[in-house]
Amino acid sequence: MLDRARRLRHVARSARQSAVQAVGVPADCDPAALARVIRAGAERGTTLGVRELPPDERVAGLADGSLAYALVRVPPEHAALRVPLGLASAPPHMPDGMSPDPAVARRRPAPRPVHLEDLRPRRGRGAPRGQHASVPILTMAEDQVPYAQDRLRRAAARAGLPEALVRPAGPVATALAETLAGRGTLLCAEPFARRHGASWAPLGDGSLHRGYDASAAPRQREGEGVPGWLVALLVAAVGAVRAGWATAASDAAGGQAPSRLAARG
Repeated sequence: MLDRARRLRHVARSARQSAVQAVGVPADCDPAALARVIRAGAERGTTLGVRELPPDERVAGLADGSLAYALVRVPPEHAALRVPLGLASAPPHMPDGMSPDPAVARRRPAPRPVHLEDLRPRRGRGAPRGQHASVPILTMAEDQVPYAQDRLRRAAARAGLPEALVRPAGPVATALAETLAGRGTLLCAEPFARRHGASWAPLGDGSLHRGYDASAAPRQREGEGVPGWLVALLVAAVGAVRAGWATAASDAAGGQAPSRLAARG
């Protein structure tokens, strides 16, 4: 009886370890970082499967149990993990037959923050125009959650931008093609832009950035919830920063926020 009980426990343990536990993540994660998630799970005896899903499908997957863990979108001011967003644009002109080198893009100086009012088209001949003026702002599915869309629309209206200037990007490949061709600017995180050789400048309005919580399905919450090692790897995969990001983001932006506030009184 004792020997049979030991065998049953061994079989049950093996079954738990061999069952694939799906992790829901955004579609613009770094593939190499996602590979590290799978490898780290295997090293800990857990078979993980990564599924790239839109925000609403990640929430539904946790609820119906098809996902064990997921990154869930929440407002950035209430989030444990925050992803600074910015505008990706076409890189500087390259000679025919040459493509932008992502390694060179990573070595460029930190860009100045972009404020939506800077994108407003200027009137008058010879008036200075912002780098992204009159160019549509494209949003991917990850940023088309209702509260994020509403915030972006209201911020654009306050900045005096035409309503049609902000529009959904469609498939990621199409959005990238339009961005690299100079026909639009793409709202995205810096790692995504750099991987594809685009120029990138951070948005100065932190309320328009992404916020995430690492959540577990109900059956997983009965245990330890989302393991700490998995949270750390997901942070790297989406290019997130933990609480206290505002100070780091301000430093990375070259201290522009204090100078802008001083200039505006």
